Amino acid sequence: MSPTVNDNAPDTGAPPAPALDESVLAALAAELSDALMPELVATFVAEARGRVAAVEQAAADGDCARAGEQGHALKGSAGTFGAAALHDLASALETAGREGDLVAVRALVPRLRARGEEVLGLLQARYAAPPMP
Repeated sequence: MSPTVNDNAPDTGAPPAPALDESVLAALAAELSDALMPELVATFVAEARGRVAAVEQAAADGDCARAGEQGHALKGSAGTFGAAALHDLASALETAGREGDLVAVRALVPRLRARGEEVLGLLQARYAAPPMP
């Protein structure tokens, strides 16, 4: 079972999402192939880190709309890769950005960075490319 992230979404009283959704990962690996997963995960991780950096910059610039757009894009790709905790934070960021709530956007940024790195690290560890023979 994947670790659970305790602060992955605004306080709604709902139980926290697991860091990774095992059923989504299993379905993705079955649909594609185990051989493709390391490369696809590496691409996702690089893209996700770029989006988190873009969110950080948007928050620093006071640009809620751009932060929300990046949150929306990150939410979609995180969902595809079963990164449930990252998906939930990105969804909260998307909402805050859409509503123009700069205080909420800025409050979510450190959580997005920390939990994002945790979740992306779990994916990288699981799907590290095998060493060359």
